[in-house]
Amino acid sequence: MKKNIKTVPDVITALGGTGQIASRYGLKTNAVCNWRIKNKIPERYRLAIYLELKSKGLNPSSDVIGDLPQIIEDINSFTAA
Repeated sequence: MKKNIKTVPDVITALGGTGQIASRYGLKTNAVCNWRIKNKIPERYRLAIYLELKSKGLNPSSDVIGDLPQIIEDINSFTAA
């Protein structure tokens, strides 16, 4: 069963914490801390974060990742046709 990721703090924890995410994406840790404070992942990181979570068998909610799951589903159904 896939674990649902419903909040930005859940994302940060699932991906190894503030330091790990900052290192992976070339950010300062305070930038990732701001994600937690604002409960919002900047748009430019959402696709990468989404794909990373999915690769770990996790299911991020649209509250955290925006409309990406629907956009990806639409693209997949379009290219499969």
